[in-house]
Amino acid sequence: MTIGEALYEERKKLGLTQENMVRGVINKGHYSKIERGLENISIDTLFRIILKHHIDISDFFNKVKDNYYTFEDKKAEELKQKIMYAFNNNQKGRIKNILK
Repeated sequence: MTIGEALYEERKKLGLTQENMVRGVINKGHYSKIERGLENISIDTLFRIILKHHIDISDFFNKVKDNYYTFEDKKAEELKQKIMYAFNNNQKGRIKNILK
């Protein structure tokens, strides 16, 4: 999911218009293009919108992170998750197999 798609989803969950979502932050025309993937958003603007509406930052970034990871990053994250699961469940044999 892109940042624009995630913003759109959050806005709909909040029941807001585009104007209400960005009032006092950026103009509606620019925001509309962000939601549609036609323009980018600065990190400062993104944080201002997220914090203004009390959107959980961690949840938001979890929605979009896969879209911005490289293939290698995705594989490393998958490996990390498998190892952490095995470690937390005291599965030493599984850890050894994963590392092979």
